[in-house]
Order: sequence, then structure tokens, then C-alpha cells
Amino acid sequence: MRLSTKILLWFLALAFAIVVLAAAANLISPDGSNFYIYNPIFIVFFVIILGAISSAQVFRLQRRRRRRGIQPSCEALQPFVGKRCKITNSGAGGFSMTGVVESAQGKWLAMRTGKPGRQKFHMLNTDYIMRIREKKK
Repeated sequence: MRLSTKILLWFLALAFAIVVLAAAANLISPDGSNFYIYNPIFIVFFVIILGAISSAQVFRLQRRRRRRGIQPSCEALQPFVGKRCKITNSGAGGFSMTGVVESAQGKWLAMRTGKPGRQKFHMLNTDYIMRIREKKK
């Protein structure tokens, strides 16, 4: 799906959520004066729903990989060991990080990020890695 289509769908979902929130606030208080009191509660529920949608997307990605027989293997990640790479993860929120890949064993990838004085060690599950690219220094 194209990015523009996704943005349009998210905009429509947000607009629909605002309409639902306004209707729910109107049901709670018919005069509509308490909409601002209940608004933070609705926002929290909306964020929880977005997290559930993100988790469902990760689940669909894993199911698609299993059906197609795509097994994330550490043999494919071995050329990146010892190199500075940018990894895009499809976990909750979908984040990316840049660092040196220390090792890849089983279903786990060890990565060290940060400057030499303040380095952090991360363990990433290879099921959630969407893309890995080598970064030039």
C-alpha cells in the first residue's frame, strides 16, 4: 500500500475517532459541557487502540512470513557482524537504530549503540527486523 493511501486512511480513522468521541461525550453529558473533562480519557483509549492495531500488523507480518516459508535466519545477518548498520524494527511503534552488530545467533541479534563513553547493548529478535543496511562512517 502506498504511503499516501496510508496517510489518507489514518486521517479518515482520526476524523472518525473524533466524531465517535464527540458523540460519546454527548451521550455522557447531553449539554456537551463535560467534553473537555472526558477528552483525556478518550485520547488514552485511542492510543491503546493504535497500539493494538500496530501489534496486529506485526502479527500479520509474521504469519505472512510463516506461510511463505520465509524464516529469518542469522546466516543472512552474518555479513553484517562487526559493521555499523541501521536496523529498522517492526515492533510496537516501528523504530530504527544505528550501531555496531556484535553477533547474530539463533533468533537474536546483539547490537551496541551510542558513543564510546555511553554505549548501550541491545538484543533484537530477528522476527521483528524488517530491514538492515550497512552505514558508511
